[in-house]
Amino acid sequence: MDERILFRISQFRKAQLLLSMKSSFNFISCLLHQDLPEQNLLESLGIHFLMDGTLREVMGLLSQSQLYIGHDTGTKHIAAALNVPTITLFGPENPLEWHPYDQKRHPFFFQSELKCRGSWCPLKICTEHHHQCMSLISVESVSNKAKELLTS
Repeated sequence: MDERILFRISQFRKAQLLLSMKSSFNFISCLLHQDLPEQNLLESLGIHFLMDGTLREVMGLLSQSQLYIGHDTGTKHIAAALNVPTITLFGPENPLEWHPYDQKRHPFFFQSELKCRGSWCPLKICTEHHHQCMSLISVESVSNKAKELLTS
């Protein structure tokens, strides 16, 4: 496939997801705020990285993308405003509060049945539950959802 996919992911297993997607799609870009240990390997495989891009650079990259995958951030909302389909990985936030989009074009992943769930998680570091809100989202499920969105 010749789709351009833009990722902005942090605690989700970046390298695994990027490699999984690379086997199906020709061009993948990833926004980063810090170096990724596997970045050199991923770049050698043709995955492109934008480190701390300006708003103009991010909007330009999004406008050329066929899909955005990432957390619920301003970048995701910009993608939706630019009519780019999104896949959102919700951790501690409640998607019903921050995701006013059609779920067919903008699906999301959210682990609703966790013991630590309240109305909102204020923790910056999850010491008790090891970020289950993110770690229980499988690379395969996100990759499959991306393929489904891009082929429908």
